[in-house]
Amino acid sequence: MNVHIDKAKILIKQSRYKLAQEEIIKELNLNYRNPIAHSLMALCLSEQNKYKEALSYANCAISIEPNLAYSYYVLACILLKKNKLAQAEKTINIAISLNSNESSFFLLLATIYFQKRIWQKALEYAQKSHELDSENITCENIIAMSLMKMGKREESENFLKTLLKKDPEDSLTHANKGWINLELGKHDNALEHFKESLRLDPELEWAKEGFLKSLKSKYLLYRIFLKYSFFLSKFSMKNQWLIILISYIAYMMLKMLSDTDSNISIFIPFIILYIAFAVLIWIVEPLFTLILSFDNSVRLLLSPEQIFSSNLAGCCIVTSFISLFTWTLTGNLSLLLTFVISWFMIIPLFSTFCLKPTNKIKSISILYTIILAILGIVAIIDSSFNSVSITLFFTILFLYFFIRNTVKIY
Repeated sequence: MNVHIDKAKILIKQSRYKLAQEEIIKELNLNYRNPIAHSLMALCLSEQNKYKEALSYANCAISIEPNLAYSYYVLACILLKKNKLAQAEKTINIAISLNSNESSFFLLLATIYFQKRIWQKALEYAQKSHELDSENITCENIIAMSLMKMGKREESENFLKTLLKKDPEDSLTHANKGWINLELGKHDNALEHFKESLRLDPELEWAKEGFLKSLKSKYLLYRIFLKYSFFLSKFSMKNQWLIILISYIAYMMLKMLSDTDSNISIFIPFIILYIAFAVLIWIVEPLFTLILSFDNSVRLLLSPEQIFSSNLAGCCIVTSFISLFTWTLTGNLSLLLTFVISWFMIIPLFSTFCLKPTNKIKSISILYTIILAILGIVAIIDSSFNSVSITLFFTILFLYFFIRNTVKIY
């Protein structure tokens, strides 16, 4: 029995990480080569978003005892928090190869596959985790959500009903029930479950996100966007991009046909609809976050970053409408360009400033946004839709959009 390690484990369960660190330091002073102490220290640091130090301790634990499965599990947890899913998957598989009887190892692997949107594998490993620990409600929630994503709605709903009967005070189950209701279009029911989840755990981000989306879904435009998002979420990231690429190729073919043959002008409305929809799915989130930010009671759930970024989006919208109105009076092409660029600048501004200051990708995102702003200003000065600057603007904007959706940065 190790008193300091046991105390640290209890404190970690209570999310009292700094106090846990004090106990771990005491143990390390007595026995610096204790791999469990290094692993627990890594876990504490990771929960405080001190990833560089956390990785150092986790790797030190592995170097001290290369055959200790728990050390690989902790390292995989840190990699998952850093959104390095491939490395996390490889690491947790090493832990499982060393100890295949630990429920939490399979639960972590299920979580990784869930984030990768590989629903069948997420379900498979969550069930394996459940076999080893039938009381683990987190893996049961992953089972329910994976079933929903695989189209097995009735089975998923029944599973969550059973979970709520077993533990009606579990915040995660209420949050997941809310997400399933939201996907089914039962917005009022979803809102009630998210409220209950936040009552039980006011800091649960999964419930906060769902609650905000439920409020936004009161608007028809956002409901259309939400249905599209849920449709895409059923596919892996690669398949999502395949769908987007096919639709883009179809758009380009229609555009070429309409340009070469005047008899095929019937396709022009479809081209306009495609462009409108493409723009909509990029700006709908910041637009409705801005609307919610005017409600003082809802504003409390928004992070300072979301409030600031939605205010920037509001500035872009006001600028765009002033430019459009002035263009209709003067016919100045620069004003029309200002209208277009202001709308498109909403995307990088909102996405960039929604990121927390601790997120290292924020600096790269800010650089992209500055480059886009400069190109936009140059394009406005050039007063031409055919200028090099406007071409570069939309090329870099597409690259930004691709990176933002391929790499999970939130």
